[in-house]
Amino acid sequence: MKNHFVLFLILLINVSVADDKIKFGIGSSNQRVNDISFEFSTKKGDLIRMQIDQITSKGQNIAFEIKDVNYFDYLKWLTGLSSAEMRGFRGIVIIPNESIDFNSSIERTHFEIKNIDVLIDEENEKVDLNSLYINYKLTNLVFSVPYFNESEVDEFINTLIPDGKIPKFEFSISYNKIDKTLKINGNFRMLSGNGILNVSLMINENDIELIYVEKSSIKLNNVADGLVDYINDIKNETNFNVTKLGRGSFKIEYSGLLKNISSRYLESSTLRSEELLEDALISSLQSAVEIYAMDQFIINSKKSYPDNPFDELDKLPSEYTGIGILEQSGEWVFTRDNYIAHQRMDNSKYKWYYDRSNGEIGNRIIY
Repeated sequence: MKNHFVLFLILLINVSVADDKIKFGIGSSNQRVNDISFEFSTKKGDLIRMQIDQITSKGQNIAFEIKDVNYFDYLKWLTGLSSAEMRGFRGIVIIPNESIDFNSSIERTHFEIKNIDVLIDEENEKVDLNSLYINYKLTNLVFSVPYFNESEVDEFINTLIPDGKIPKFEFSISYNKIDKTLKINGNFRMLSGNGILNVSLMINENDIELIYVEKSSIKLNNVADGLVDYINDIKNETNFNVTKLGRGSFKIEYSGLLKNISSRYLESSTLRSEELLEDALISSLQSAVEIYAMDQFIINSKKSYPDNPFDELDKLPSEYTGIGILEQSGEWVFTRDNYIAHQRMDNSKYKWYYDRSNGEIGNRIIY
């Protein structure tokens, strides 16, 4: 039997690389796999270990086509999947050089596809989602709270999940192309509080910036005192409407364009971050120019300066595209009229004049 199976695999491989193809289907499938384990380790002490007590899945009308396997084949398999469940997951990740020591366990996670209608056009490499309805449930997630050497992140994680446990998390997602509506509903329970989530979005397939939030609400109950400060930040720094319902209870709501959730405060924070990054790069360029001039002085007893300051950097920024003009957000260029130029993420443009005669870089001005 084993030899026959190997021959079958060889046949499939030969067919998949040829111009021919094989199609086969399964009316329905019920599968159960027990005691799964995986471990990866290195001499440096790195360790990745996963153990799963049981995985079960159900599917119907599953069709396979063995010919130049691509993501369409996986998508087809997904559309035939009815449900999948995992019980008894345990995982460990240890990377000493990165100071990562993380472990987690999950009692049960369940994924169910109630309905999915997808039009797959392989010839034109196009996928259209007509409708979707899925459910997801997670029970008793437990993990060691990691530290990222980033005080704000560490503080938030320890405030939100102080005991490293999420006893319950459930949500459902539905979409209908006829009315372009995506709905997300869910609830969760943990030590720092519990909540109910309801979101309805109008999807614009042509322009993601025009996605409209018809309504969104998160109702929070029994919120821990430490989380109240973060809720106040949401009220002060975003366009969410926050209503206090009682001690430890809040309702957070929003409707409008999705892109307008962020407030001017957050936009100004992003702007300040980009200014700091610009200042750091300009400082690096100025230092590189001075080092070049000193080298020239040692060689020729006279200072001279490079034509393009970017040429003297030990490592060019990944967003630098050379000599030319700005054409995309995040881009850095050196212009033909001796300017260092940058286009920010909001597409605003700034430049700094570079004087080749003395190596000085001027102040930031609007492009």
